[in-house]
Amino acid sequence: MTDTEQPRSPQGDEPQRREYELRLTEKSLENSNTAEALLGAAAAVVALLALAGVLPNVLAAVGTVVLGVAMLFEGAATAARYQRLAEVVPVREQEQAQVGGGLTVEVVGGAAGAALGLLALAGVEPQVLLPIASMVFGAAYVMSGGMHPALETWVERGEAVGPAHSIERRRDLITHRAVSAGAAARALAGVASAMLGILALAEVGPARTLSLVALLALGLAAALSASAFRARMSTLSHPQRF
Repeated sequence: MTDTEQPRSPQGDEPQRREYELRLTEKSLENSNTAEALLGAAAAVVALLALAGVLPNVLAAVGTVVLGVAMLFEGAATAARYQRLAEVVPVREQEQAQVGGGLTVEVVGGAAGAALGLLALAGVEPQVLLPIASMVFGAAYVMSGGMHPALETWVERGEAVGPAHSIERRRDLITHRAVSAGAAARALAGVASAMLGILALAEVGPARTLSLVALLALGLAAALSASAFRARMSTLSHPQRF
């Protein structure tokens, strides 16, 4: 199956349905994380331009909206496959808490952050709303930090009970570690963003500058973690046979 092909709907027994749902989930996660990586990188670029003095007030708000949309889209796309995957691959209690809780936090945090960015773009107290958005994004990143590793474990377990195939071990190990590194980077960026938001509200430094630094860190972390998870799903859905 090529990257552009969609899995065909199963016509047979339970193993075929499981294989179909796994492939569809992996493809959906690949696509949604590609979008999040691109939007995260876009938010980071916007933050850099604003820090360089290019329309800082406008771009700070635009970058906040972009990052919020990235989180909202990725969370919503993953949630769309959550129940279907649970029907064919049993979910453990810890995974359910991490994935389900992470999805809720991402969707709510992304929507709230995007709304705050839109209000700031309209000129409604941007010096207050942008730091609050940084705090919201930061808290969401920290609270959803375990979602990708839990999703990876869940999908891997489905692969273990599905049709046998061989995955090239070195590539498998690299992408597995990349997911863990991406999750750690996401959590660290979340903590930093929340702290920068608090400092901005406390008027320890320029609110706009601190918010832009937070946006830069969040955007880079989103691009890194989403790219790593996308690569992991690609490894699982397109294994190297030998």
